[in-house]
Amino acid sequence: MAQEDKEWVQIVSERTKERVLDVMIQRAVLTGSTRIQVTYDDLSKLSGLSKGAIFKAVKALEAENKIKKLPSRARRIPNTYEIYTNVEIPEPKASEIVDLPEYLEMTRSLKAKLRRLEQENYELKQILFPDAKKAPDIVSKSQITDDTVMLVFKIPKNSEFEGF
Repeated sequence: MAQEDKEWVQIVSERTKERVLDVMIQRAVLTGSTRIQVTYDDLSKLSGLSKGAIFKAVKALEAENKIKKLPSRARRIPNTYEIYTNVEIPEPKASEIVDLPEYLEMTRSLKAKLRRLEQENYELKQILFPDAKKAPDIVSKSQITDDTVMLVFKIPKNSEFEGF
């Protein structure tokens, strides 16, 4: 690396390098490998830093031998990096053992509750919008007081219910 490159790289703050390395380590943990593929755009979005800061941080991390950018075959392929810092990749956990009859009962109960909610949603639409061809969907229903209920509707723009 040329002398001016080294001076330029030193401008990057430790915090910026840490944030970029943290994002790379998170990606490594998700993929289960210390070799990751990521774009500067992804790094920018995930870290909240500008692409210029990402570029400088990557160069600085390479200079510190914490990561290595591997050669890419094409410009449109995300950069591939090998992470050289200590990264613990967790072993996949065994599935939780579930009692089958208990699971089936829970599933039946949830399906019954869903059917009741769908029926209640239908009945409320019929009461509130008896003449409507397509009533808006009720997103949530909350009991405010004993005799007051709050309904939240999903109403598409430019529909007959806009401003309702």
